[in-house]
Amino acid sequence: PVRDKLMSAAVRVAYMDVLARDRHAVAALFLDVPAQDVDMNVHPAKAEVRFRDAAFIRGLMIGAMQHSLLTEVRQTATTLSSATQ
Repeated sequence: PVRDKLMSAAVRVAYMDVLARDRHAVAALFLDVPAQDVDMNVHPAKAEVRFRDAAFIRGLMIGAMQHSLLTEVRQTATTLSSATQ
């Protein structure tokens, strides 16, 4: 498990339009990043990571999560509206 401010912020931003302000998202993320773009030795317990291009990774994470959330919300809304008719 890794705790990272960049990743936590990306999850918060991605869920911003979906969760109420006083709610918090829980996420399990799998990132496939080339080894040369990640520094795992930032923290002695390997609990933090540092990316070579942090802004790029953050943008990709936010975009992917928002896309996934929008797809799921749309499917759920369609399924519910069809079921209630």
